[in-house]
Amino acid sequence: MTPTARTSDILIAFADGLSGDRVALGDLADRLGDRAFGLLLLVLALPCCIPGVPGLPSIFGVPMALLSAQLLAGRHRVWLPSWVRRRSVARSTFVKLLKAAHPFLRRAERLIRPRWISLTGGRTERLAGAWMVILAVSVCVPLPATNTAPSIAIALMALGFLERDGLAVVVGAIQGVIGLALIALTYGGLAWLTVWLASLV
Repeated sequence: MTPTARTSDILIAFADGLSGDRVALGDLADRLGDRAFGLLLLVLALPCCIPGVPGLPSIFGVPMALLSAQLLAGRHRVWLPSWVRRRSVARSTFVKLLKAAHPFLRRAERLIRPRWISLTGGRTERLAGAWMVILAVSVCVPLPATNTAPSIAIALMALGFLERDGLAVVVGAIQGVIGLALIALTYGGLAWLTVWLASLV
């Protein structure tokens, strides 16, 4: 793979090179090598950007939270506990979802380029890690429509770090704030409506 290859091309080549019936998270981390943090967060987040896939957020949300916590801690090498490394998803499902997210990624790459580089490392990376932990926990919540918005935010931030685009990191973080606020308002409103209707009975 050439140094100038787009992230989307790297991920498609990665998906095409997978073998076996299932894809284990440990194998993903090993295959992605020294780019594992950004690429692994992106690989895990992209399938979760697609709503209506049962079980996938619970499989990928915990590893995203662990990876984000390691960014917060300033680690440079990925570590996953053995029970997380063993978690897996059917290869056919994983490849299908990754390729379905490919058009979104290509559209994002038309806008993403190196800028505001000071916001793609150091203290900013740790702050982003803290925020992505919160977003990843939201992905794990077993409620409808709670995984798409935070997963898109994590994907944008991960892509921003990969492409050295501080603006993309900021936009992803803001999108995550808006997404979680809308989720909280929606479920808060539904809870209030439920209580109000119950009071009429």
